[in-house]
Amino acid sequence: MRLRTVSFDGAVHRKDTVSGMTFSPAELLSFHSQGMPFYPGDVLSTGTPGAVEIVPGDVVRCELGDGLAALTNPVL
Repeated sequence: MRLRTVSFDGAVHRKDTVSGMTFSPAELLSFHSQGMPFYPGDVLSTGTPGAVEIVPGDVVRCELGDGLAALTNPVL
């Protein structure tokens, strides 16, 4: 599955695939759920190593797959 981080200006800053991650999504969820519960609709953001700096006022869009899902949030 393809993952992309897209900035407010629409430029793609990072892209990778799940297979390129150090830890699988299942491993990350297992680890983090030891310290907090997860509920339907919760999002576990893995971050992006070496990504560009974001600052308050930016709007970041993260995409999962080709048109499968996207999450857009303002940086506060």
